Amino acid sequence: MHLSTVFLVFLPTVAFGYSATFDIQHTKQAHDLMILLKDSIDLDQIDALDAFVDPKFTWDGCKEVLGYAEYVRMLKIYSSAKAMNTNWSLDDSGTHMKESVLYFTIRHNYRKLAYYPDLHFEAKPFGKNGAYILTRGKSDRCGKLEEN
Repeated sequence: MHLSTVFLVFLPTVAFGYSATFDIQHTKQAHDLMILLKDSIDLDQIDALDAFVDPKFTWDGCKEVLGYAEYVRMLKIYSSAKAMNTNWSLDDSGTHMKESVLYFTIRHNYRKLAYYPDLHFEAKPFGKNGAYILTRGKSDRCGKLEEN
């Protein structure tokens, strides 16, 4: 077997294996963070959500996406909704890294019963051990989380 043939067979296998390991590792981290967020809300610490969801749900921020009537309807839902349904799962396809920031999306398992849209989050490594912590999030209603 020629050396070039070995490289043609071996290198793509190594590259795919690294990519799969990378995806699994960061999907697990995103899943752990989703559970942390879910638990904080499930324990009636609803205020914890404010630290993650962008409070700027304004007409100026939404008018490119929503009509005014739809914006007012969503505003009423946000302001009068009962405790958030946390029957969530992780959207694996949305989990990715960019410049050491982990981005991930959680989805409601029962969309018809959910008061809130899907949520996009970011997490950054913190401390000596580099564990990821939730740093920012935004509701999906007016666009995905910006990747700065």
